[in-house]
Amino acid sequence: MVNIKQRIKYSLVLQMTFCSVKICIAFLFLVILCQPILCAKTVSSLSFTDDEIRTKETAFGNLVADAVRDSAKADGAIIPASAFKKAMLDSNEISAEELAAALAFPDDTIFVLELTGEQIKSALEHSVSIYPKKNLAFLQISGIAFVFDSAQKEGSRVIASTIDGKPISESKKYRIATTSSLANGALGYWRIWQKENIVEKTKTTLLQALQNFLSKKTVLDYSNLNRIKVRG
Repeated sequence: MVNIKQRIKYSLVLQMTFCSVKICIAFLFLVILCQPILCAKTVSSLSFTDDEIRTKETAFGNLVADAVRDSAKADGAIIPASAFKKAMLDSNEISAEELAAALAFPDDTIFVLELTGEQIKSALEHSVSIYPKKNLAFLQISGIAFVFDSAQKEGSRVIASTIDGKPISESKKYRIATTSSLANGALGYWRIWQKENIVEKTKTTLLQALQNFLSKKTVLDYSNLNRIKVRG
């Protein structure tokens, strides 16, 4: 009788264990299915150095800014040079690991600011204030384009700026997506906006925004760099 009970108990344990294994496998399968597939082909290099990301527009900076703006459904996006780490991204396909390695803080979440055109222009001025010196506050941008004259004095360098191809109106308010740290005034931007300007705190990280953005693309072409132009 004891042996029969033990066999029944042992059989039940095996069945429960087998069921648990099947549940775990099913769960892992669902997790894998839910992950964005990075299948976009790149037709130009996305590589950059620390010096480049801190002094000028870069292909990878444009990609990240585009992904952030797309994720937040914002009018524009601004990402500081401090958010990046130098990377070699010359392969035809980009992996999640390569993306994460090129971001200083891949888990930084995306916030949305409501800024006037005047504040945006001030931010662009701050971005190029010490050019051509390297600047962690230098901005990679999306939805925004501007021209600056490096021969002019600090605070008066930006000579033209647009959002969505239209001149920025100083009195108009725009939704600008950025990193949570920059939204909270890091790198001297606290002089331009305050926490009250934050209108949305998303839970989407920079890496997730990139993955989602790439999962919707078949080809990436960032060979034309024409968002930031310098004179002087």
